Amino acid sequence: MKRYISFPLFFKLFTAFVLIMVIPVLIISITYYYHTLSFFTEELFKTGTEKLNMVQGFVEASLNEVLNDAKQIALSDAIENLSRMPFKSSDYGKNISVISGVLNLLYNARISNKNIHSVYLYDYNNEIIYTSDMIYFNRSDFYDTAWIDEYKNKERNILFWMETREAGIPVTNENSAKSGLTGTFKVITMVYPVTYTSSFRGLLVINLKEDELTKVLNHGVLQPTGEITVISPSGNVILSTVKGLATTNISDRDYISEIISSGRVSGFVRTKAGKENYIVVYNKSDYNGWIYLNICSIQQFLTNFRVFRSIILIVSFIMTVAGIPVCYFVSRSLYNPVRNIVEKLRLQIGITGEKSNNEMDVISNALNEILKQGNQLRRLYEHNAGKLRENSLLAFIKGKTDPDTMQHLPFDEEYFSCVIITIDNFNSFNRRFPGDEGYYTKELILKLSLEIMNSYKCAGIQYEKNAIVIIANLSAKSVPSFKSGIVSLIDEIKTKAYKVYDGTFTVTVSNCHKGPENAETAFEEAKNLIKYRLIYGSDKIIVAWEINDKHNDTYYYPYSAEKHVFNFLKLGNTDELLKAVDNFFLEIRKKIYRMITYSK
Repeated sequence: MKRYISFPLFFKLFTAFVLIMVIPVLIISITYYYHTLSFFTEELFKTGTEKLNMVQGFVEASLNEVLNDAKQIALSDAIENLSRMPFKSSDYGKNISVISGVLNLLYNARISNKNIHSVYLYDYNNEIIYTSDMIYFNRSDFYDTAWIDEYKNKERNILFWMETREAGIPVTNENSAKSGLTGTFKVITMVYPVTYTSSFRGLLVINLKEDELTKVLNHGVLQPTGEITVISPSGNVILSTVKGLATTNISDRDYISEIISSGRVSGFVRTKAGKENYIVVYNKSDYNGWIYLNICSIQQFLTNFRVFRSIILIVSFIMTVAGIPVCYFVSRSLYNPVRNIVEKLRLQIGITGEKSNNEMDVISNALNEILKQGNQLRRLYEHNAGKLRENSLLAFIKGKTDPDTMQHLPFDEEYFSCVIITIDNFNSFNRRFPGDEGYYTKELILKLSLEIMNSYKCAGIQYEKNAIVIIANLSAKSVPSFKSGIVSLIDEIKTKAYKVYDGTFTVTVSNCHKGPENAETAFEEAKNLIKYRLIYGSDKIIVAWEINDKHNDTYYYPYSAEKHVFNFLKLGNTDELLKAVDNFFLEIRKKIYRMITYSK
């Protein structure tokens, strides 16, 4: 058998207070910690985005400056003269003058902008490349031609930027004079079709120094926290504050692939490299599709936050430890009065056994006992109130109208009518519903009648053995509607009552009499109307105003003949009794005949 486990009320109170104190402290501490962490991350994202926007602005401004230089070169007269110069002409002096003008133009463009490493003009009709080093080459003799292949792979006559690349060749005695280059270098190349603005068919190529543009990332007050890197949509590094990272493809890093595939223009991701935690803020440019990254280490911040979290937990623990005695004393102060009450209840109720040690069981049993007694008192009160109401109504129909009687009745209108429902064959009813069953059946019919007649103020009682009396209290305005509608209401009552009892009922209704003092008159009138059952038969509805309208005479009843019947009944003379009964009905019929003849 499973043993009943019970904890003292003090233990439950103490545990509840401790939990009430500890849980909010933990929730507030954890919420504050993560809220602060989220706030810092959000602020770091906002700050990083602002810095990236500033860096992006400076970089794109430098690129636009180079683009403007390209437009000026393309619009110059030297380019136009070159487009009209016939290479096979015998006028060498003029040709040299035109070529010198072009070379000087390219040279001046290079020296006017410190970001420019070199400038090429490619005449793809004659396969000649003019350089800012004041030298021109045949395409087959020129080493740096990767941009020509890149241009062929793209749509013709469009401006495009190439990713950072390594250009040039090592300087040797064999090739330095031939190429005119001074070594390898990292450049960002812009390819500008000159046909945009000139009749010259060719390309203008401007190589920007990667190291000079990188200085913009670290320029003055724009010095950001962390590392700034610019990558292409394919993951190739274009610019970076990390030395040696340019031209490297970093798309294999998880956070880079996540950023490239992201549909967001800006945002941040968290990543980890080794033991270091980083937050990477990114911003995608519409200018040329480059992606600007600000990679910040948050390791120190997380370390500080872990210390902060530890401090919060320690403080919470101290508060919890310090609060336990408080919880103990509060629990004890609440428990002691309850324990005294429980002891008294235990003795009064007489609870013993294992459950007597459980205060909550004792209180529960006490409450159940109180509720049980309360229900008993409520039922007793309802029963007494019902009896009092029945006695008051019985006294009222007997002519008693004092305040003590009237205060228990729901009557405050001026007119009264009495409805009596009489069971026609009471012996059959009594056999069908013997004892208390008959009482409750009549009570059910009474409640059904009051419910159907609830449009009027009514009260009813069981009267004698075979009847139900209902008093209807009416206002002067409701008297006509009562007279015109009472028969239909009684028909509804009888229809529903037949579902309970399949016998018949005779219902009599008195006239509407004014004043509570005439309620007795209404009752006597309805009670006397039941004698018309001898004329109309059983299962009828007899209303006083219809009887008065039909006969226009006082009510007649053969009292003397009735006395003869009872006398012979007492004597036990059967023959005379039968004759007396025949005379009783004969006298009634003769009287009715005379009344009908007279009325005609």
